[in-house]
Amino acid sequence: MPAATYVFNERNDLPVNANNTSFTDVPGSTISGLTAGKTYWIHITARFGTASGLMTLRALHGSTVFDESLQDFQPGVADVWGTYKWFTQWTAVGGEDIKLQYNNAGGITSKVDFLGALVLKLSDDFVDGTDYKFNEVGTDSSLSTTPLNGATITITPATAGDNWLVFSYAQILQTNQTNYGQSRLLRSGEASSSTPGSSILNCANVSLNQAHCLCRAFNLGAASNTFTEQSSQDANTTYTRKHSAVFALRLNRFKWSAVAYVDGAINIAAQPPNYGTQIGTMDITPAQNTTMIMGGSFINDAAHYGPRFIWRTQSYVVGQSEADQPPGQTTGLYAYKENASGNNYDVPEMWLTAMAMTGGSTYRTDIDISTNLTTNTPQAKQRNLWAFSVELEGGAAPPDTFSKVIIRAAP
Repeated sequence: MPAATYVFNERNDLPVNANNTSFTDVPGSTISGLTAGKTYWIHITARFGTASGLMTLRALHGSTVFDESLQDFQPGVADVWGTYKWFTQWTAVGGEDIKLQYNNAGGITSKVDFLGALVLKLSDDFVDGTDYKFNEVGTDSSLSTTPLNGATITITPATAGDNWLVFSYAQILQTNQTNYGQSRLLRSGEASSSTPGSSILNCANVSLNQAHCLCRAFNLGAASNTFTEQSSQDANTTYTRKHSAVFALRLNRFKWSAVAYVDGAINIAAQPPNYGTQIGTMDITPAQNTTMIMGGSFINDAAHYGPRFIWRTQSYVVGQSEADQPPGQTTGLYAYKENASGNNYDVPEMWLTAMAMTGGSTYRTDIDISTNLTTNTPQAKQRNLWAFSVELEGGAAPPDTFSKVIIRAAP
């Protein structure tokens, strides 16, 4: 059975506790061995926290920075965590590795943890326009209250009923401590939608690079569909979108896949108990031992200045003990406070994980969350889960060996 060519780098409990004011490599983040001239999809996520002050992460190829990958985090309160999330399409250069770097303005103590980096080779096994599509806009654009189109792609699937995973990304330069930077994923053509959408304000720093990374699974017909990243700000005209990107991947190119997306909101309960609200689940039953790449995302509306949140992703055989994936989240009890002020907090988490599966077993992936404060009823909304095998479609198999995928809506 043919398989995709990929590198997946999962690093948990990374030993980053130094007070580095210059950019320093994140230990264990380097991805090597890419073939020069081949096109790859790169998707990197991590959790990063700081005792106080500003922390910045960025990705490099060789010694060259992917400028659009630079993201800042300054929570305004001590000992909370944020999320790093970024993707691109890149043609590999001989001798250049991919890696992540961080720095701490002011020499504060910081940490990077739960790194998940996927590099999937698109050349040879995937067809541009048929199995994937990418567009980016790297020119600066001034924002206003009117949504401004950024990167856009149009695809017309050859087969109706296939699932497509669509990502959008916007890097927005925040220039005051009052206004929200906003981004949304817009669909038009066969059908229309304008979710998911994110809204970010960090009141602890005037100048800050926001990262809006959104994801949604769509079941498409054999008709024209256009996906566009749109950016704006809630008031004023001082913010600048520095980069915009959209990427779509046809999940039916893989032997096994599953998706689950729910637009509606679910209230987040207080702890204890920890992780007491399950905001989404997805089941899949592959027909043989395989490795799955999985991810989850949601938009978190805190509805109040005060709440901090703890959340985890789990994957496990149904009927057996639940298990963190990646491991260590439950005991880590990391508190997240993505922004520092306002009502529309944004937590667009994107998690990737590799996992060996046993044929015939049904595996469940879920996202659990809880909060220390329920003032104004914080909610999770626009919840998305997805998975695909590294094996590709193709090759004859008896009918009884094909997988059965069960998609469950969130409770």
